[in-house]
Amino acid sequence: MMKRKDSAREIKRLEKQQAAPVYQAYPVMLVLMIVLMHLLDTYASDITTKIQSLYINDFFVLGKGMSFEAGLQQATVIATIGYLFVAAGPFYKSLMDKIGRKPLFVINSAGMAVGMGFCFLSPNFFVFALGVLFIGFFAMHDMQMLYIYEVAPAKLRSTLYFGCKFIGVFGTIAIPLMRDKYVQADGSGWRNVYALPAAIGLVIFLAAALVMRESPVFLENRLNHLKGSDSGTAAEKSEVKTGIFPAIKYIFTHEQLKWLAISVMVICSSMYAIVSYYESYLAQTFSVEEVTRALYPQPIAMSVVYLLAGFLSDKFGRKPATGVFSLLSVAAFIAFLICAEKKVSPSVVGILLGLYMGSFWNVTDLNGMMFSESAPTEIRGSVMGAQALLMGAGTAVSILLCTVLLSFTSLRTVMPLVGIPGLCAGSVLAIRKLKETKGVELSEIQYEEVKK
Repeated sequence: MMKRKDSAREIKRLEKQQAAPVYQAYPVMLVLMIVLMHLLDTYASDITTKIQSLYINDFFVLGKGMSFEAGLQQATVIATIGYLFVAAGPFYKSLMDKIGRKPLFVINSAGMAVGMGFCFLSPNFFVFALGVLFIGFFAMHDMQMLYIYEVAPAKLRSTLYFGCKFIGVFGTIAIPLMRDKYVQADGSGWRNVYALPAAIGLVIFLAAALVMRESPVFLENRLNHLKGSDSGTAAEKSEVKTGIFPAIKYIFTHEQLKWLAISVMVICSSMYAIVSYYESYLAQTFSVEEVTRALYPQPIAMSVVYLLAGFLSDKFGRKPATGVFSLLSVAAFIAFLICAEKKVSPSVVGILLGLYMGSFWNVTDLNGMMFSESAPTEIRGSVMGAQALLMGAGTAVSILLCTVLLSFTSLRTVMPLVGIPGLCAGSVLAIRKLKETKGVELSEIQYEEVKK
């Protein structure tokens, strides 16, 4: 009886949201909120990596008696402990299937702002690591992208998705600007790069809480589920189970989702080496000012790659685009390592960095897009949460490999040794095993009962 009353209250609340009039400027406001959130997300996701050598020197090396690579290894070990908490993120993300997309959008913006506030005020590495933990936990969900998945027309979904990523690149362009403004030649002043985006994050939190509406796709499907009318009867609807573990079971009993899961885990086994150490790698050869100069062309190269991804994947399909960007990522990664070691022009190195980073994220984003285009709306949030957990499992492998290898070899060896094999193998699996999902209408994907 209590469950029925709860359902009735939720139906009433959701119907009220669905019936609320949409003011004329709302589409513009929605686009603006998505863009601002993505700018914050890209800045928050990249900033800690782009000042890695500065905080390693501050907390572990200068006056502490450690070598740089010993400090880097210790920071990686502490980050690994924190990573166990971040692993709970997918379970949190799966709540979007029950409470909606908007609440998580609002909470995530606040969480990133608080995390950057901790980093700005950090008196020691443990407070700094807590801030990084907050940033990592709340930046990993990409709620703004799920809004695009569920609102954009199918034929333009990839173009709009990567178009938003193109705009988000300007969040990473702000990072070298902030380095130039606040970081001194001796590396001091790096905490200040967190101050302004922390304040902006709080503004986004307040604006989203006040003006943003729930995703109409979520409202429709959640109401259908609660009323038992989507597939005919309440008994049939009761078979739809949300949450991470039901989603993982669903994934591994459906061929397309299973191979998507396997390929993303293999790809992410290379992630930490590819995306987490490049600033420290540059700092071994270049000065603080030269590293900053190398970071300026990186987002420009990334933006070109993102725009290209949107066009290619909508024109030719997700699988061909995955193949193209896998090859580009590996080639540019190898070229980056060689050119940085030989101290080629910072601008050239920065362009290569943007090409390989942008291509790598395109591969993982295309995987996520195919997950979304292969999962029914009733459990899409749970499936996307499960995908994040599987990505985390692959990333954990890459962190472990990097931590162990750094104890007896150099960063110059660790990056290619861990970075290249997983990306190549995972991409081959995706190309060989997956079905194309270009043009799929998300609302038409049918829930299929999990095989016993």
